[in-house]
Amino acid sequence: MDNYKVDPNDLEKASYKYLILFALFFVCLFLLRSSRLLANSLEFDYFIFGFFFLVTLYIVAINFFKNKIQRNIPRKLSYLTAINGAVGNYLFLFCSLYVAGFYGHQHLFLQFYLPYVLGIVFASKVKNLLGNNVKTYSLIGIFLGLLLIVFSPLFALGLFLTSLFKGSLNSSLTQDYESTINIVEDKRIWVKYTIQNIGSILHQFLLMLLGSLIIMKNGLSIKTLFVITSTPIPTARSIELMKSWNLIATSLIILIIIAYLIYPKIVPLLKNSK
Repeated sequence: MDNYKVDPNDLEKASYKYLILFALFFVCLFLLRSSRLLANSLEFDYFIFGFFFLVTLYIVAINFFKNKIQRNIPRKLSYLTAINGAVGNYLFLFCSLYVAGFYGHQHLFLQFYLPYVLGIVFASKVKNLLGNNVKTYSLIGIFLGLLLIVFSPLFALGLFLTSLFKGSLNSSLTQDYESTINIVEDKRIWVKYTIQNIGSILHQFLLMLLGSLIIMKNGLSIKTLFVITSTPIPTARSIELMKSWNLIATSLIILIIIAYLIYPKIVPLLKNSK
C-alpha cells in the first residue's frame, strides 16, 4: 500500500496553478458558448481578447515554472498529445457546426453523430490491427479522413475515418502515459488530459477566430456566424461560408499533422547545416 500514498504537499504544487488556468479557461468558454446561443457579438469580442490574454499568460508561465510535471514527458509525445486534443475538438465542435450550417440540423444524426460514434466504437479493433506503428498509421488515417472531408462530397465517410483513427491514436497515447516512469503512477493520465485539453482549447480559439475572420472578410457581422450555425435549414449564404470555413479549418489540422510527421526529418538537416 506504500506505493499508493499521496503527499499532500505534492498535490498543492499541482493544483493551484491549474485551478486558476481552469477558471480562466472556463470564463472564456462560457463567453464563447453564451455569445453563440444569444448571438451576442460583444461577448464574442470579450472571448477573443480574453483568450489572447490567456495564451500570453500561459506562454509566460511555461518559461518561469521550470519544474512543471509536464516537462517529464518527451517533447514529441507532448506535441502528439496536443494534436490529439486539437483533432478531438475539430471533430466534435467544428464538424457539428459544419453539418448544421451546410446540410441542416435534420442531417446531424446521419452526417455527424452516427459516423462519429461508429469511429469511436471500432477504434480499439483497428488499433490492434496496426501493429507497432499505431501512431504513424493513425496519423495517416486521420490525414486521409481529413482529405475526404475537405475535398470530396463524402463528408460522413471522412468523419468516420478521422474519428476511427483518432480513437486508435488516443488509445495508444494512453498506453504510453501509463508506462511512463518519469511521472508518479497516479498522475500519468492526469498529465495526458492536461496537455490534450490545452491542444483542444487552443484549437477552439483558432477555429472561432478563423470563422470570424471569414465572416468579416465577406462584409458580414459576427452575428451572422451564430445565425448560420443555428438555423435549422441551410441557405445559399450559409453553405458558401461553411465551404470556406471547412477548407481553412481542415487545412489547419492537415498542416499541423504534416509538420509533426516531417519534423524528425528536418531537425537533423538543421543541425548538420550549422
